Amino acid sequence: ALPAPPRDLYRMGSDRERAFCYVAASMGAGTRVWVSAPDRGTFSFDTACHAWRKEGDWELPFAGRALFVPDLGLCFGICPHRLCLCAFNAPPPG
Repeated sequence: ALPAPPRDLYRMGSDRERAFCYVAASMGAGTRVWVSAPDRGTFSFDTACHAWRKEGDWELPFAGRALFVPDLGLCFGICPHRLCLCAFNAPPPG
């Protein structure tokens, strides 16, 4: 079982009793899984340490899921604005 995501990633539901996460983008690179949520920033989960952390207030530059290609050191995903394939540098480890 995964530990619960950081509280900063949650939004309160309309009934104020339920918290939920809306993840706009996600990717895996190395031992980390990265997720971005609108107006929340980017968080990562380290599968080796079994711990969450906030990476920053920025969001990953794609919509949905991206694919990391280790041989190229690049991630590939769909640009949410132009709806075309884009490549970007993988977030630095650690």
